[in-house]
Amino acid sequence: MENARNSFKNFTDIGNYFLSLASKIKETEKERYDGMKKLLSLVLSACLAATMILPAAASDAALETRLANVTLATKKLLNIGDEYTEFSGYLNEGSPENIWSLSWQSKDANLNVTVTEGGKLVSYYLGYQEKTYITPSGELKKFPKLTKTQAQKLAQEFLVKVLDTPLESCELQEGTNLLAIYDNGNYNFYGALRLNGKVSPIQVNLCVNSAKKAVTSFYRSDGGANYASYPANAKISKDAANASLYAAVNMQLNYVVSEKDPKHAILQYTPQMKGDYVVDALTGTLVGRKPQIFYREAQAAAKDISKTNGAGLTDVELKAVNELKGCLSSQELEAAARGVSELGINSRYHLDTSNYYVEKNNQEPMIYANLSFVERKSDQYSIKNVVLNAKTGAFLSMSAYASIDPNGQARYNRAESEKIARAFATKYNAQEYALTALASPTLEEKNAPYQSFSFVRQVNGIPFPGNEIVVTVNAMDGTIGNYSVSWNPDMTFAEAKGIKAEQEAKAVYQKAAGIALFYEYISTKADKTDSELKLVYGFAQSNVWGVDPITGKPLVYAQESAISFGYNDITGHFAQKQIETLAEYGVGYVGGAFHPNQNLTQKDALSLVIPACGFTLNPDSEEYEEALYSNAYSMGLLTSAEKNPSAAITRASLTKLLVDAAGYGEVAQLKDIYRIGYKDEKAIPADLFGYVAIAKGLGIVQGNTNGNFNPNGVATRAQLAIMLYNILSR
Repeated sequence: MENARNSFKNFTDIGNYFLSLASKIKETEKERYDGMKKLLSLVLSACLAATMILPAAASDAALETRLANVTLATKKLLNIGDEYTEFSGYLNEGSPENIWSLSWQSKDANLNVTVTEGGKLVSYYLGYQEKTYITPSGELKKFPKLTKTQAQKLAQEFLVKVLDTPLESCELQEGTNLLAIYDNGNYNFYGALRLNGKVSPIQVNLCVNSAKKAVTSFYRSDGGANYASYPANAKISKDAANASLYAAVNMQLNYVVSEKDPKHAILQYTPQMKGDYVVDALTGTLVGRKPQIFYREAQAAAKDISKTNGAGLTDVELKAVNELKGCLSSQELEAAARGVSELGINSRYHLDTSNYYVEKNNQEPMIYANLSFVERKSDQYSIKNVVLNAKTGAFLSMSAYASIDPNGQARYNRAESEKIARAFATKYNAQEYALTALASPTLEEKNAPYQSFSFVRQVNGIPFPGNEIVVTVNAMDGTIGNYSVSWNPDMTFAEAKGIKAEQEAKAVYQKAAGIALFYEYISTKADKTDSELKLVYGFAQSNVWGVDPITGKPLVYAQESAISFGYNDITGHFAQKQIETLAEYGVGYVGGAFHPNQNLTQKDALSLVIPACGFTLNPDSEEYEEALYSNAYSMGLLTSAEKNPSAAITRASLTKLLVDAAGYGEVAQLKDIYRIGYKDEKAIPADLFGYVAIAKGLGIVQGNTNGNFNPNGVATRAQLAIMLYNILSR
């Protein structure tokens, strides 16, 4: 199932939050805590002889008794000892559960927990006060002290303790490239919480600290709700749900842009549904999912360069400056935007920012101006962003956001709003509009305070959604809320021949997408402001997104998988252990062979070193080499002038690369302070002497049986694997 794949991949933000919380508790509540410490101690002692099961009417007890009970239950649940010297606990009463925030501190560690009054763990963060130590500033990671299997075992054991088993369970997945983490040795795991064995949208995240051999953070996204009363089984059959779900699906024949040629459109069947629906497993009715909410970051205003006189600028810099010549001032552009009466930018709106930017294609550069107008009220606000041609002031597009007035009444119905939208599209894009047809609205669009209309280009009577005009009308006042045009006049289109019938395509899609039983958040109000978790039937394979109308085959999104390395040429080799260990952590060569005795090239070396620094790259992508060297430049391992992918790399040069990546490069450049002891140390280039000395001292390199280092000999892939293994094991 794909319902709940997205989740946090690390716990830095959670940890920082708890550290901040602990700091505030310590600063603002110290006196209060000191006063109640003795009382709390007495209450805890009195409760030790009592049951550890929290009473059903806990909220009726005195606050201090409730804190004592939940603290005792939490200490038992998490095996918390008496080593902490400070403690505080605070209550947040609300939905879905009352939540206690508990914080323990000592000179060596701090533990922050949120737990429901019923004793269910919601979040957990264990931080250690590490002793001061010096660490290099390099990027090379370290191998964790625990294996992945050992870490996952600790994580699963923790889940068994804190989940409401057998009702709740979770199959953990590895959340990160093990070397691409902020703190060496941390394993991050995540997974979808299962209720009664069925997938839910609730997320679970854990972090295992390899050095401490302990779970150091845990989080569940539902606030610790109680699911004991939730239905475990459907009341309608899978066949009935299947018929109901797919009865709401139609297959729409569309033109889409070809992956091979961005100026050519091919035909595809895509499923169309009037909303995002699933089938209630208890009633058999179609119900709407709770939609995700997305936020857009504000754009930064462009710097004012109007007073630049050109002194000291290069030719290319002057060219960029000259491109902005002739642009209208922000005052002139503001007047042009306000002049588009349909946008409703009246005197209550003030110009907040104006942003000039350039887009360059194969044609002359186009200068745009993005003007942001804001209206603020005591409890509401409205933002209108208008894009104009910066040199002519011609209107191009706009977007808007406004707080919805709960007492507001729509003055324009769907038909009236459509008339406004058509008139506006005709006024500003008549030529394109003439080639479109109005797409069918979703049920949400029909009833929304902002009425949206998509005019989609038609070719051979078939829609091409890649070219469309989208107009949104504010049904409250009849103004334009959003307007955008996506259009490529140079497109070519495949012939509409040999097309499978819609019903045939639907049968293919239905078989490929299937149906499954799971839990999902379902909207309970028309405005989507509330939801509840329900047992539903929905698409089993959400990565099936269409059907090829010519071949009749289902179209499936390729599932990205972690890169794995396996080799057929290292059995019995002296570097087999090192090569296989690197492969476990995503460091290796693709193709099924390592070629351990092959001479090492610059690109070969970077192909292992860069992933060992935590950068996840896809060796099969066209941009792989560019990304490889881009990372090397940013880390200071190479300059662009030194790029030579096929050049052989010597043992001494390889040593420099690894020492630089580990963060010891500056120290290695100190002169006349090193001794190495190799018989051939005089053959080591003077500028690399310090690097070899440090590498030997760290155990990264060793001489041969004759006591020589052979600095100018060409390194092999196996030698790199051994040296890299050694430095990651430090």
